[in-house]
Amino acid sequence: MIDHESLSVIPAQVGFLTIYNPSLGTTDETLQDQIVFYYSSSQQASRSSNSANALSTSPDPEQQRSKDDTNERLRKIGLAQGMVNFAKNFSNGQPVDHVETEKSRIVLNELKSDWWILASINLTRISFPNTVNASSKTSPSVEYSSREIYPPRSLIQQLRRAHAIFLLHHGDSLSTLYQRIGRDSFCKLLGRFWNRFVRHWLVLLHGNPAVDLFNGVKLAVGGELGIGIHFLQLRKIHGI
Repeated sequence: MIDHESLSVIPAQVGFLTIYNPSLGTTDETLQDQIVFYYSSSQQASRSSNSANALSTSPDPEQQRSKDDTNERLRKIGLAQGMVNFAKNFSNGQPVDHVETEKSRIVLNELKSDWWILASINLTRISFPNTVNASSKTSPSVEYSSREIYPPRSLIQQLRRAHAIFLLHHGDSLSTLYQRIGRDSFCKLLGRFWNRFVRHWLVLLHGNPAVDLFNGVKLAVGGELGIGIHFLQLRKIHGI
């Protein structure tokens, strides 16, 4: 029998999220300029570990890590662009918006012309020992589950809603904002907003997914927009 106390479960979480524009880097030398925001949970953890245990004063390891990080980002962006172009051949020109792999759920969406957002969700990881005889050695077995994660369309809606909130505070469009304040300030604004979003983004199912799927508005029990009940209570208190 499987010892349930030895089960190990790592809940689904954001693997990486990036915003990029292919038109910003059209040559080999400017490819990395396509990426205006990038977040990676693994790189964040690695950075924290390295800063806590940094003993060497040589800049070479840091430069190598930066180069490796850039190559990894470009590889993921290139893979996403390849999937989009490949899928158009079989979908009447419509871009692919999600890909399911064994370990992740990847969603991508064109926010505006040439501006893309790409997110990868690491599936829930369940580790447990195999069922074996008492005389045999156990080797851990791993399964990945997507049942607890929002469906792709809902994840995309959440990303688009966050993008709309960003524009509400900063401008009419990403292109206009980029031209107005320049690349450095533009990337800082994106980083400040989207880093906070990723840290608080709950990709595990909770509440009512239909609100995201159909772009709905949550109502109170009495059919109000969450306002009417409080207004009636105030009327009773003040005798209005």
